[in-house]
Amino acid sequence: MSKSKRISLNIFLLKTPEDQKTKKIFDEYDYIQKTVTATGKAKLVSTRSFPLGVGGELGHIYIKTPIIKSIPEWVEFFVSDLPNGDELDNLKNQSTSALLIREISGRQFAIAFGHGRHLLDLNCIEYRFGIKVALNVIETGSISSIDRQTFDSSPRLTKTQTVKPSAISEYGVNTEQDLLKGVVGSVQSIYQATFGSVVAGIDSLKISVITSLDKIDDILKNALSRYESKDYLKSDDDRASAFAWVDNLQAVPDHKTKILLDQKLWENIESNNFETIFLAIPEMIEWEKISGFAYTEAQLKDPNSLVNSLDIVELKKSLRSDSDIKTLKNRPIFMALNTNEGTRKFSTYKCIYAEIKLLHEKFLYILTAGNWFKVEPSFEKQIDNYFKSVSLQKYALPFMEYDHDGEGSYNDEIAASPKNEYILLDRKMIQFGGRHSSIEVCDLYKTKPAGKISGELVHVKRGRESSTLSHLFAQGLVSSTLLASEKDFITQVNLQIHAQGGSPFPPKFPTGDYDVVFAIVDGAAGESLDIPFFSKVNFRNCAHSIRAFGFGVKFLHIPESATYLAKSKAKKAAKAAAKKSASGKPVLPTATVVP
Repeated sequence: MSKSKRISLNIFLLKTPEDQKTKKIFDEYDYIQKTVTATGKAKLVSTRSFPLGVGGELGHIYIKTPIIKSIPEWVEFFVSDLPNGDELDNLKNQSTSALLIREISGRQFAIAFGHGRHLLDLNCIEYRFGIKVALNVIETGSISSIDRQTFDSSPRLTKTQTVKPSAISEYGVNTEQDLLKGVVGSVQSIYQATFGSVVAGIDSLKISVITSLDKIDDILKNALSRYESKDYLKSDDDRASAFAWVDNLQAVPDHKTKILLDQKLWENIESNNFETIFLAIPEMIEWEKISGFAYTEAQLKDPNSLVNSLDIVELKKSLRSDSDIKTLKNRPIFMALNTNEGTRKFSTYKCIYAEIKLLHEKFLYILTAGNWFKVEPSFEKQIDNYFKSVSLQKYALPFMEYDHDGEGSYNDEIAASPKNEYILLDRKMIQFGGRHSSIEVCDLYKTKPAGKISGELVHVKRGRESSTLSHLFAQGLVSSTLLASEKDFITQVNLQIHAQGGSPFPPKFPTGDYDVVFAIVDGAAGESLDIPFFSKVNFRNCAHSIRAFGFGVKFLHIPESATYLAKSKAKKAAKAAAKKSASGKPVLPTATVVP
């Protein structure tokens, strides 16, 4: 019998095979990480395997071979200038990896030791297993840190830690845009005998406990029970659960639905419909250690070819003509490190963020970190209803159809209209809040006329991409915040308005007399205005703040002219023809895009 001792356990729950008829549990060819050989074939990482207990009843341990030894980067920096530099030849780092596979209650667990998590094929793990266990065992008022992903034009991964354990309300969670990626907290007293005093939940469950190998079964059984529980959603004293927002995004369990979503994703990539698709490394990274990224091994070998950020368009350019969705799942993106840690690889598929709607369904699906989520229907309806409730300003002169070289020339023409209603403030930057802070009040300003009609602060942007809209809404929020609260900012705005013959604002800005108008240039006349889902979420949060200052908020849909759309279509066709000529690949018809 093994001795009890304190040990740190990093526990993963493996999925059940999708085809239960042919395979009840995974074998090592499923859960052990693979490498790609020079011939392009997948090969298991080299390990030694040992059964534990009689007949392996305590599981199997996999130990990576060979043990990697490397000279630290800082030694290489000065060793050549030492008189006896060869004396440091034995100064090397050594990393070890082990993975214990255990079957309990019909489910498989993988427990990683050292760097053992890198031996595990993460396609086999239950996403968010550790988070759910943690939420069901921690004290809700004793959370030490959280990791979250905030969905926006550029989703942000952040870690927030408090000086002392606190309630989730102290972390400033945005319940509409944040996906909980990890949580650390103090364990409820009734679970401390099993899980210790502190747990960390991410995809895996991390605990430090006094136990022995023959007693791990109890820990795993309790972890599975807590994973399947919904206790974290129970109300507290008739109030909504502190974690009710966690399930705004629900994992998609149905294999057939995931296949359809993958097919739709590939259709959009094939047709260059990147409006709601982009690339991002799916975890927190230390940027100071990064040399750059590469889409291919050839690019990785040339330091001058590394890129500083990932781009979905550049990724597509690197794909072979016979690529498909499986290519994205099997092909890595490389992250080159400037330390002796070498290179890290991430599945390209897991680096893709996408928002997709299927033609036969009304649900919105989100792909993040290689997992599909369905947006909780009541949450989506709530956001859509708010978006639809926003007043749509009537499209009328002096606004015209867009047929211009850029937003600047369009705004110039509006301001030059004979009606002389709007003052041009586009590209009129104000230095405020420090010499590096340049603020644009709006693109077009219309003073408040007599009567009940409001004045307007119009912000114009072309396109419905998430990044474009994020900039648009942020511009409106920053501008309205300063107008409502900073007299010195108003003084500088008045200088711009006075220079163009306009009437200055009083020191206290009359927010109730003005609308912040978000003018979006996109599509043909008569088309309805719609934007990506998380852009709607972002808009609602910005609009709440703008309205709190007293401003009204409106949308204005500016159509593109038939001439402009025809020119754009011709450019795309010419580009596709050039690509076909270069690659010999037939040009695929453009797929129908679901807004």
